[in-house]
Amino acid sequence: MCSLLREFLGPDTPETVIKDCEYSITAQILHGVLGWPIISAIVPEQKPFGECVDELANHVVRFSLAALSAFQKQRK
Repeated sequence: MCSLLREFLGPDTPETVIKDCEYSITAQILHGVLGWPIISAIVPEQKPFGECVDELANHVVRFSLAALSAFQKQRK
């Protein structure tokens, strides 16, 4: 993932920024996967995880691309 982030953000992007972005994206995914049983217990009407995977994945992609794009604009 780091190589994709470096390609998207540019080769002069500091390694700490690349790692922070990688951590953020990974954390979004893990929160969805590991937190789903808790979310389902708190919100019983929540759909089962298996029915929401595509929606969650699309959200993580859109959210992350928006954040990365904003970061690119700040650096210019």
